[in-house]
Amino acid sequence: MITTLELDDCLPPLTSTDGYKYAEPGHLFARIQFKEKLSLESQAGRLILQNTNLVWLSPTSLNSSEERKKVYETKLEYREADNIDVELSEQCVLDLQLRQGQTLEVEVQIQLNRIHLCELHEAVDEIEIPDLVCPEEFPPLDVQISTESR
Repeated sequence: MITTLELDDCLPPLTSTDGYKYAEPGHLFARIQFKEKLSLESQAGRLILQNTNLVWLSPTSLNSSEERKKVYETKLEYREADNIDVELSEQCVLDLQLRQGQTLEVEVQIQLNRIHLCELHEAVDEIEIPDLVCPEEFPPLDVQISTESR
């Protein structure tokens, strides 16, 4: 996804009990806006809002194709229905000569946290009777479907 980041050195509070969150020295925060709102009611929304910790980004405006290939990994700070906030590393800020208040067009890729899926896969591998969850053969099934409404 190609989007424009808005750069800042602090994030506003999410709730009335939160305070401002300030970037570490040399770091900046960036907001990634979504074209559509995400919802925990949808599978895609849950996937992005609950199972992501990192975002990869690469500037689209660099002149050299070699520089264009450089990808920066950023830590996800806040997730909301219509945007996510990430923290840009000191290296990213230095390399791209970024400043507070600046905007930057980037290509963004959200990285899924696959640890839970790996744990599930490992659990299946450790089952002593694998036919419980992965039968080798399914017997032919004769499923009767009623056409009458209940």
